[in-house]
Amino acid sequence: MTTEVALPADPALDSSKLRAGPAAPKPRTAALAKLMQRATTDQSGKGGSLRRRRIVFSIDSTVCEPGAFDEDFELVVEAPSAEQELAAAKKHPQEPAAMLLELVRSCMVSLNGEPLRDSDLSRVAVWEALGMGGRGLVARQWQSICGVTEEAQKKASDSSRLIVG
Repeated sequence: MTTEVALPADPALDSSKLRAGPAAPKPRTAALAKLMQRATTDQSGKGGSLRRRRIVFSIDSTVCEPGAFDEDFELVVEAPSAEQELAAAKKHPQEPAAMLLELVRSCMVSLNGEPLRDSDLSRVAVWEALGMGGRGLVARQWQSICGVTEEAQKKASDSSRLIVG
């Protein structure tokens, strides 16, 4: 003999409360659509990337390590990519000063038109030869292209609003 027992209804299975699948994505705003196009397409119509700010400046060889450079030279430094920022943070998670110096070093692009790379140690050699004075100069120039202006900070602050919930 079998006895049937009625189980209470599970509210989670109540079909009147079931929803349709996820809503269709909203169309992108013009700003996001333009950003995505720039980030994924270059001038030739192939894969692209966003351009970054670069600064070109001369370094007085006398601020560098003695004998490292025979004459003044030109250095190109660019703003970091998000990937460079994350790599520096991962390499120095508990050392903010070391992380910042690593980031500045990784943003050196060329010396007198010659590319600097980590793979051939040219970037490391130049960073060392710059000495403390030269590295400080490079960091100040780098900051000038990476920093936020007071106007931009004020605009962000003036437009901010708190959203709860």
